[in-house]
Amino acid sequence: ESMPLTAVGKIFKPELRDRAARRVFSDVVLATATEDMDPAISIEPDPVHGKLLTVTLSHGNAERDGAV
Repeated sequence: ESMPLTAVGKIFKPELRDRAARRVFSDVVLATATEDMDPAISIEPDPVHGKLLTVTLSHGNAERDGAV
């Protein structure tokens, strides 16, 4: 991927931190999730803690959902 830049062309460090956190947590979640789980990770600003990372695990089992 290309580096995120500000309007004046400097590297946008908050976006780099979010990308790094997403990559690390994705690796951890994918290593622990079973193959029928479909993990999703979101990072949002939080007024108290600065950032809030949310991991959502949903079952992606096609047979159980009636899809083939």
